[in-house]
Amino acid sequence: MKCKADPDYLFMIVHGTEEYGKQKLKEDLESNPAWSSLRAVKEKRMVFLPSDFVNSPGLKIDQTFEYRCPMQARHERKLARTGGRA
Repeated sequence: MKCKADPDYLFMIVHGTEEYGKQKLKEDLESNPAWSSLRAVKEKRMVFLPSDFVNSPGLKIDQTFEYRCPMQARHERKLARTGGRA
């Protein structure tokens, strides 16, 4: 069975040189047909999370949610305004 997903957002973490990594990931996702067909890539909704979220996730799990909650709230407001379309 093949699973098809078309996420509204992609959440990523860059390891190594952050600015170069972000630019490289964006370019790679936008130029790869498998990734560029996703709504999140087409609409430039690729969110880069701070890398320390994975370096010590157990100790910083609260920061992860604090970071993500405002994004979720903005998305839910947009869905409400557009009748459920992202």
